[in-house]
Amino acid sequence: MEEFKEYLKCLRDIEYETYFVYNMLYSKIEKEDIKHIFLYIGMDSYKHYLIYDRLLNGESSDEDLCRDILGDLFMDSLNSIKQLKASVFKIDKISDEQIYEIISMLVNYEGGVYEEALSSIITRILGENLKGGIKKIFELIEEDEKKHEKLLMDLLIGKTKKYELS
Repeated sequence: MEEFKEYLKCLRDIEYETYFVYNMLYSKIEKEDIKHIFLYIGMDSYKHYLIYDRLLNGESSDEDLCRDILGDLFMDSLNSIKQLKASVFKIDKISDEQIYEIISMLVNYEGGVYEEALSSIITRILGENLKGGIKKIFELIEEDEKKHEKLLMDLLIGKTKKYELS
């Protein structure tokens, strides 16, 4: 476990920020069908955060160390979600148009560019060191990340189809 604690700390920080953004979005969106998807993804992210935190026994992390071991991908991911958090924080209620702009950003974040990629890369880096239950946890979390991206893509596709029918 020691050999990959620092990676887990970095992932835990990303998952907490991700949870926080989805929770904020859930509270600021009135559109029920979209709001509940954000609740679901947010709770998954919080679950991931709690798993990592439990595996780490609550040990604190060091953003500089995360930058050193994971480089730009970590910083891009962290900065991306923090910028979105700051933007969403300023909004009282999110309009339909804003929802789809935010979903587009989240698709990019959840997809190949940030969160899912970070999790995949760390899983590959740790490779043979992941065994048993820990390995299964990482596999399940990767599946969750792919599911999040698909849910967001479905929301965007649904919007497109709705406008095509009009």
